[in-house]
Amino acid sequence: MAVVVPTGYAQVTLNWVNSTGDSNYSTVLACQHTSAGANEIADTFSTAWQTHLQPAQDTNMELTEIVVKVGPSTGPTPGLQVEIPVNMFGANAGSLAPPNCTLLVRKLSLFGGKANRGRNYWPGFVFDNQVDELGRLDPAIVTAMQGSMVDFFAALGSGNGAATALCPAVILHDESSPATSPVLVSAVQVDPMIGSQRRRIRR
Repeated sequence: MAVVVPTGYAQVTLNWVNSTGDSNYSTVLACQHTSAGANEIADTFSTAWQTHLQPAQDTNMELTEIVVKVGPSTGPTPGLQVEIPVNMFGANAGSLAPPNCTLLVRKLSLFGGKANRGRNYWPGFVFDNQVDELGRLDPAIVTAMQGSMVDFFAALGSGNGAATALCPAVILHDESSPATSPVLVSAVQVDPMIGSQRRRIRR
């Protein structure tokens, strides 16, 4: 089912590529905004990433573009989808864990139910020496990334201290969801276990 993006909201996709093997990844987020254009929304996300996440991400992981789909996503006059190039790399050199092993971040709201929470997969943050054979992350890394993710999501809501457009993160719903209105992300939680993809790794 397609995700519904109402007026005043946007779906924001961060597209990544690992330069050592051209593997592609995407992190899908969403936000509320007040009449901000796609480029302004992308600027908020890019600035927040550069400030709070880029220092911890592997140098081989490139944020190639930010795709902003502005609501409404349905009706006779849907909003635009714009691809904004970024082409910037992480700043933390190291040996990454296999590409199907990523940092899992849970998004929470003030409401109960599965529809009112979400999760994101973030590539390029899990290194070989930070995860054991059972997929458990080093607690020190969990603590550090928890702080970075809290700061990143807070920066979206504050517009990077009012330097960019205010874009507080929200949870959108698909057409079949029992919930119909987006809800604000009130907290995030870095999972102590890696997030993994079940399909096989392709060369």
